[in-house]
Amino acid sequence: MLADDVALLIKHADLNWVLEALGYCGRFTGLKLNVSKTVAFDPHNLLSDTETAVQVVSQQVKYLGAFLGTDPMVESLNFDMIQKKMRTKIDRWKHRITSLQG
Repeated sequence: MLADDVALLIKHADLNWVLEALGYCGRFTGLKLNVSKTVAFDPHNLLSDTETAVQVVSQQVKYLGAFLGTDPMVESLNFDMIQKKMRTKIDRWKHRITSLQG
């Protein structure tokens, strides 16, 4: 059994301790952390010297389809993605034989 799309907001904690605690809880609940898909977002580079089993990024991370982070491009990445999806949907409707009445 897996839990999808979980975000933990942690202030001043040891990342390896958090990973161990999640593993400990997983033994009782049956849930498992997929380390290969787990990303730690560290905007202040506090984990730069820490060895950990998960990928650590400092600029941006994608969560639930939206980019989050300190990178100035994050806002345009999110907006461009929405704009592209809207254009695609509008273009699909252009080719249908419809009117405002249906």
